[in-house]
Amino acid sequence: MSLVRTRKEILQKKKEKTDMKKFIKGLLIFIGVAAVICGVAYALYRYFTPDYDDAFDDDFDDAFDDDDDDLFADDADKA
Repeated sequence: MSLVRTRKEILQKKKEKTDMKKFIKGLLIFIGVAAVICGVAYALYRYFTPDYDDAFDDDFDDAFDDDDDDLFADDADKA
């Protein structure tokens, strides 16, 4: 009787471990799939949105280009 009881307990523990492993495996797969979907969505967002910073930088540089020429002209006069 004791042998049968311990065998049932061992099988029950193995089943619990197997169920826990299946749960963890499923959870990790879900997290991985969600991460891939988020990565693809972010990549598509970055690809399709226009770069407004480039246009702003160009306008900013154009406004201050005239001052750079005067800065180097003073050095040439001293030499």
